[in-house]
Amino acid sequence: MESVARLPLPLSSFIGRQTEIESVHQLLCSGVRLVTLTGPGGVGKTRLALEFTAQNANAFVDGVFFVSLQALTEPEQVLEEVASVLRVRESGTRSLLEDLCDALADKHALLCIDNWEHVLDAAPQLADLLAACRWLHVIATSREALRLQGEHEYPVHALSVPVRDEQHPLDAAQAEAVKLFSARASAVKLGFEVNESNALVIGEICTLLDGLPLAIELVAALLRLFSPQALLARLQNSSGFVGRSPVMQLLVGGSRDLPVRQQTLRAAIAWSYNLLDTKEQRLFRLLAIFAGGCELEAVEAVCGDLDTASRPILDLLIALVDQNLLRAREVDGEPRFAMLRTIQEYAAEQLVGSGELHDVQQRHAQHYLDLVERGDAAGHGPHQAPWQARMERNHDNLRALLTWSLAQPERASIAYRLGEALWRFWSHRGHWAEARQWLTRILALEGSVPSVLKAKVLRNAGIFATQQGDFDLAEQYFVRSLSVARSVEDKIATRNALNALGTNAYLKHDPATAIAHFQASLVLDRELGDQWGIAKRLNGIGNVLLKQRDFDSALAHVQQSLAKMRELGDAMEIAECLLTLGEIALGKDDDGEAHPYLTECRTLFNDLQDPWGVAAANHGLGLIALRRGKLAQAQTLFADSLQGRKALGDKLGIAESLEAMACLAAAHSSLERAARLWGAATALRSAISASLMDSERFGFDPYVKAVRTRLRERQFDAAANAGAAMSLDQALRFAAEPPDAAEQSAGRKPPRRAYPAGLSVREVEVLALVAQGLTDGEVAERLVLSIRTVNAHLTSIYNKLGVNSRVAATRFAIDEKLV
Repeated sequence: MESVARLPLPLSSFIGRQTEIESVHQLLCSGVRLVTLTGPGGVGKTRLALEFTAQNANAFVDGVFFVSLQALTEPEQVLEEVASVLRVRESGTRSLLEDLCDALADKHALLCIDNWEHVLDAAPQLADLLAACRWLHVIATSREALRLQGEHEYPVHALSVPVRDEQHPLDAAQAEAVKLFSARASAVKLGFEVNESNALVIGEICTLLDGLPLAIELVAALLRLFSPQALLARLQNSSGFVGRSPVMQLLVGGSRDLPVRQQTLRAAIAWSYNLLDTKEQRLFRLLAIFAGGCELEAVEAVCGDLDTASRPILDLLIALVDQNLLRAREVDGEPRFAMLRTIQEYAAEQLVGSGELHDVQQRHAQHYLDLVERGDAAGHGPHQAPWQARMERNHDNLRALLTWSLAQPERASIAYRLGEALWRFWSHRGHWAEARQWLTRILALEGSVPSVLKAKVLRNAGIFATQQGDFDLAEQYFVRSLSVARSVEDKIATRNALNALGTNAYLKHDPATAIAHFQASLVLDRELGDQWGIAKRLNGIGNVLLKQRDFDSALAHVQQSLAKMRELGDAMEIAECLLTLGEIALGKDDDGEAHPYLTECRTLFNDLQDPWGVAAANHGLGLIALRRGKLAQAQTLFADSLQGRKALGDKLGIAESLEAMACLAAAHSSLERAARLWGAATALRSAISASLMDSERFGFDPYVKAVRTRLRERQFDAAANAGAAMSLDQALRFAAEPPDAAEQSAGRKPPRRAYPAGLSVREVEVLALVAQGLTDGEVAERLVLSIRTVNAHLTSIYNKLGVNSRVAATRFAIDEKLV
């Protein structure tokens, strides 16, 4: 046996994988002598093994050797191939294994043995060889582990892909998958490079290809024919289960000097598929029905006929995981299974060809419909958070089910049942725009459905129209829902429609109508004995009373609601009651009482992953920070709130955020910015028919008046009109800028702080009135504040001015021309 390095020389550059090379090196240095690189076909196991072996050749004084098993057909041929590469001749008197053991007994060598998956029965002979040769090390590649003592399995994952929504396009270019695409593309198209104009497109291509190196190389080669944009469009043109998938259509032409099974991704996956037994192949096909993965319970429900005493379905799943055709991870203590997109599309083709598609679609539909309805039933109780999380994990399966249910009129009842049961999940998880799209399509179906079901779906469609500020359309839905519910004398559907009409009226600033609808709904709640409904209605009435500034009555209603919701253990409704209590305290100008309510409700909303509630709580906490003069904290809270409301399409919430950020700009003395933001907010409120109620103005009016006072009327109006003329996207971008940056982007330097000693706008207002001789009570009445808040402002003013009396503060105000 010669001491040499016998390795194939790759003709293309090696991209990335340095972390993997270092990890394997550490394993061998720690005493591990057999490392098996495992992973699906096309993930780059062979290329990684070759690169590691080449980089570490000098560490093995007796040589490194590459042994390819890909052409072998029988396990008995493995030792013959190893002997051939090592140039070990059979003695004829002993077994070939003994001859190899003798040849390698004292050799410090590395064998790189590639492609074990189809000859695994020969693996025990490798164990014997390692046992006899103490200095021998082996790097093996296989689509499943060899299962030998002393073996260390090292899973080879796909290359890193860009995080979606990268802030800068060139950030995407740093991902390993994009670097590989760039290298291979430049080999077929002279002058090609990743730049700002194409980086995100290429990043999305690599993401759709799961970061699989073989797939990326095949698609990159197509740049000789297509632009990156055209390639992405073809990859995104998913045709579902009909015909060949768009990915598979593109991945058909690889390098001719590669083994046939590595020339196309289809061939690589087919190689693994053909190694499965009949039951494993069937489960592999059936699993293609799941979108975005599935839980064990779903596999048992949809593929349960494969479950037998002799071979439980879990054993079949483990076999597919071992073959790297299926990925498994633990979620909340339970296994969850998923396929790479490219592998799933191959499985889908096999499913269509098998003739089993119709039956498995029916079972998939039944399982997830049951799941949705069980989740909706748990929506009021203490288990709602884990159910919401489970629905989110299965969101892609739910979308697939909705698409299937809408495909034929005879499935209309299933579509309506989904439209009824999914509303709480859609609402709490922030899928508002998507919900409106699905519900519009459901209501357009012509199939026959029970009237009560139609009433419920109409009401749900109205809920999402309300949430996005489309109040007139929402009212139309609610009126239709109420009419249908009353026509069949269904008290629950009638109650729900009345409550929805009350909420819509409340948001349209029609408190009398809102109270009337809530009270009518409350009557039905009591007739039904529905304690949850009673508590919900009490909170609704409390909200209306809050808008009317009847704080005491509002407080009494909401506290009753909160007590009932705590008894029922409904975390979502507890959070909403706490939010209302926080808003009541804010209305009373009692920041000390508001803060713990808003903090607790934000924690609950965060735990429930409810983006609307988190945004609302951050908004309230931002107002407290603003009133306390903590402007940086207010900026962060308002920005977070606005971002959440933007993601939801919550136009009313966006208007509130723009108004709050206008107040913040005023506190920063960014006067024109404040006026522009108020103009944008006013225009948005006008567009959604949700003008600012007089009861809501009390918090903003002091800021508006202060800005009007310091800006000339014409200048204020011009800035406000400029804000009103902005599109919603322009207004959002403008609001997202810090005050100083916004002034600079408008071509102006930020004004110097106009008030001395770091006084805030509100403190200047208080000081000016005190200097005019008003008492604390008169100041409180003039500024719509509590006396306690006025006292707090005076304490802050005295500290900032370094004085301890009203006389000294008045002298300062006169000297600084603040009165």
